Amino acid sequence: MRRCVDTQKNELKPHLIKQWVIPPEHNAQFVWKMEEILDLYEEPYDPNRPVVCFDERPCQLLAEVRESLASKPSKPQRVDSEYERRGMANVLLAFEPLKGRREMRVTEHRRKLEFADMMRYLADDLYPEAERIRLVVDNLRAPIRQRPSTRASLRKRLGASPKR
Repeated sequence: MRRCVDTQKNELKPHLIKQWVIPPEHNAQFVWKMEEILDLYEEPYDPNRPVVCFDERPCQLLAEVRESLASKPSKPQRVDSEYERRGMANVLLAFEPLKGRREMRVTEHRRKLEFADMMRYLADDLYPEAERIRLVVDNLRAPIRQRPSTRASLRKRLGASPKR
């Protein structure tokens, strides 16, 4: 099949999507909190008060049922669409953008105790000399201080009187 000479590629690409956070209309608190985080990122590095971003995500563990076909020149590797489900895992990630440091843990469960254990690891092992760790968390676990069960998990993991 031949193209007509005056046929051109379509400039629109409806299969491509770009995502970003669009502030809800008339929600000054959302914009204020977003600007507060952006201001925090612009502050100079302070080893006594590090800024650590934290996120977690569940991951499905998959295995191939059939062996894939190796790639060849001008042909990508081909993988069969059938798979075997091998359970779930949880990935915890702490990232310090101004220092370029990241710490990741993979856990079997996604519970408050794993979250609390990662916070203990940050406070006791990674930043023992820091007077305060400024933690940036998404909506999944935030705000920590308003969730009594999360506070209880932190106390259980850190002991009765956590140092931070």
